[in-house]
Amino acid sequence: MSYKNAEVGKAAKLLKAKLQKLDDKRAILRAPELMALYERIKTMPKAKRGEFGREVNALKQELEGLVQDPRSKIQDLIPIDVTAPFDVNVPPNEQPKLLPAEQASRHPLTAEMQVILDIFARMGFTAV
Repeated sequence: MSYKNAEVGKAAKLLKAKLQKLDDKRAILRAPELMALYERIKTMPKAKRGEFGREVNALKQELEGLVQDPRSKIQDLIPIDVTAPFDVNVPPNEQPKLLPAEQASRHPLTAEMQVILDIFARMGFTAV
């Protein structure tokens, strides 16, 4: 964006260059150069104050657009399929394939639980 006021244009170039070097991009919105432009509005003649203020605000909006978090753009996200894998609306050829039972094994915790339950059963306890 080009600015009519040379002071705002110079600050814009400086702030954009500074933005590239910052780790925390949002810190540019608190930069002393930008704050100085806002302070300068108070000292200007009333006739020039409005136009200068609009340009400073336009610069700030441009910087806000540059530092906007890309994750906040919800419309760019890929939709997630939340249907259950065995939903009646899913064709059989698209349903996930399961391992056959003969290739399965017992989970280690389940095996240990069975050993412990067997010990307690021999002692006269029942598992509920």
